[in-house]
Amino acid sequence: MQNNIFFYLRGVRIKLVAGTLVFGGSEAELTKTELKGISIKPSEIGRVFDKGFVGSNGRAGNHATGIGLYLCKQMCDKLGIGIGIASEPNQYTTVTLYFPKNA
Repeated sequence: MQNNIFFYLRGVRIKLVAGTLVFGGSEAELTKTELKGISIKPSEIGRVFDKGFVGSNGRAGNHATGIGLYLCKQMCDKLGIGIGIASEPNQYTTVTLYFPKNA
């Protein structure tokens, strides 16, 4: 949520969505955050949860540490929460958390 506030204060449109997802016979509650206009290059998307990884956008703006998404992934793994990320160049980035109902 801190990143949402950071980007919102800089004029980025943010969309929050909550709902239920059924996947493979299991239900999960989900929460999704979409940042409009902020994107991650396709060549970088697979590394965003790596410790210390700062993508080209973060390096250009000098505001990234490379630790935030890494810590999110570590906490989600320990708590049994799924986390996913998707991005469309120059359009949006979406981070989704999946909370299993039967956990």
